[in-house]
Amino acid sequence: RAVELVHLAGSVRVEVARLVAMAGFDEEIIAAAYLHDVVEDCGMAGAAIDKWFGKRVADLVWEVTDVSIPTDGNRAARRAKDRAKLALASHEGQSIKLADLTDNTRSIAANDKSFARVYLPEKRELLLVLTKGHNGLRNLATRTLLAAEAELND
Repeated sequence: RAVELVHLAGSVRVEVARLVAMAGFDEEIIAAAYLHDVVEDCGMAGAAIDKWFGKRVADLVWEVTDVSIPTDGNRAARRAKDRAKLALASHEGQSIKLADLTDNTRSIAANDKSFARVYLPEKRELLLVLTKGHNGLRNLATRTLLAAEAELND
């Protein structure tokens, strides 16, 4: 259990949770925002999240967890599969993903211009399906993406 907690701590994204909290979401949504990457990054099982944080948090983490695997095809095919899943996510799940998109866009644009050329167009496509998320978080994600694209094209 201690090893899982160490892995969990390494995967926590504070900025995503901060953005979700600033948007006015409750503690369970904020907890899910903290934990949104633990399945992908740590291999933590949904049952463990459910046990430690409750069903609602576990369900939200699952909503925003990518489902594609390498055998699903090339990167474009995998991102399309993940987008299709995210299009079905709840208001809360899409809001967490919008906060994640904002945080990742800032980081990648600042630190990896080469990858940003691949990443930013993918996020533009993702924004098209995140129609149920929090309006303020969607606006922030859109502004962040536009600024990153402008910086990349300068």
